[in-house]
Amino acid sequence: MTATAFDTLKAAKALKDAGFNETQAEAVVATVGDAVREHGTALAGSIATITDTMATKERVSTIADDVATITDTMATKERVSTIADNVATITGTMATREHVSTIADDVATITGTMATKEYVSTIADNVATITGTMATKEYVHAAIADNVATITGTMATKEYVHAAIAELRADMAVEFKTLYRHLWVMGTSIVGVTVILVKLLP
Repeated sequence: MTATAFDTLKAAKALKDAGFNETQAEAVVATVGDAVREHGTALAGSIATITDTMATKERVSTIADDVATITDTMATKERVSTIADNVATITGTMATREHVSTIADDVATITGTMATKEYVSTIADNVATITGTMATKEYVHAAIADNVATITGTMATKEYVHAAIAELRADMAVEFKTLYRHLWVMGTSIVGVTVILVKLLP
């Protein structure tokens, strides 16, 4: 088998691009060169394949950043514990099947005591009947106004009352004068009788 020439400059450049420093690249190239000379084309092809599949420094840095991001977003033990506590709390406050069944029974009871559409319609008819027989606001106002007018018409006015009182006082004054006159006459008569009796009696 004919040996294939090994391009040391290309190999060194590829290694440097992959992140090797110059000393490391020269050492690898020297080693590979010796191997190529010994094993020929097959080994050279294998080295080229390995070089192509090696991670570059940039690729390694990107992977490191991805790992850091994943690590930051991972839940810590404390966070997992908190989530577990929250789940336990939610589970504790959830309605059990028995509680849901009780609620269903209560709803059924309430539904059973609710007025049916026919019953509500009957109540509506009764209200309509009562409303039809009730006096309207206008009727009540008119009736009250008429009654007030009637009462007002039969009430004595202030002037009438004053006049009546004045007339009564005048009548009383006349009566008192007559009474005083009678009392005077009676008093005079009693005095005259008394004088006569004194003269007649021994």
